[in-house]
Amino acid sequence: MTLLVITGLAGTVKHTSLLPQERKYAVGMWKDNKAEVLNSIQNLSNKQLHFQSPQTKHSIAFYIETINATEKAAWQLFEKAMSQHATATEVRLTLNFSDEQIIEKVKAEQSLTPFTGISFSSIPQEEKESTLINTFKAQRNNHIRYLRSSTEDLRNHILQTPAGSIDCYQLALAITSYHQILAKEIESIKNSPSFPKH
Repeated sequence: MTLLVITGLAGTVKHTSLLPQERKYAVGMWKDNKAEVLNSIQNLSNKQLHFQSPQTKHSIAFYIETINATEKAAWQLFEKAMSQHATATEVRLTLNFSDEQIIEKVKAEQSLTPFTGISFSSIPQEEKESTLINTFKAQRNNHIRYLRSSTEDLRNHILQTPAGSIDCYQLALAITSYHQILAKEIESIKNSPSFPKH
């Protein structure tokens, strides 16, 4: 799917909800990543979930914890920004990144930190959920539901991030772009020669 890029929105103040193609793209990313993660962990045993990769020293359970914790923490930033008054449409001209550049930067840095200041190690232990898969499903379903149906103005709610200004729609893209990276880490563990058969 062709990546969306930011276009000037001056003069379109009345269009306060996402364009249909923007909504379809974001929802598609979140749904595809959900399916990717669930397919990768389907029917895994407890031993397999907690097997530590010789390369990264991390387990599949660790990456699911990371997805759950970073999604929760980043969405809290999203909700905080959405609770503020929308900025003037002209402020969008000062944004530092196109949608495509957001995704490219997350993939290049393998981290959400540039856009949230959040790293997994910075999240308190009590934020990590014990029921990993159920937590993942419930949290992701809620966020997909919001992105699919919300009429709020994601484009004119702006966050000041360590990397520069982005809008809330772009933050949603950043979150799931990072989780695509973690899904690939899960697959790499499963492909390890020493990964348990059962």
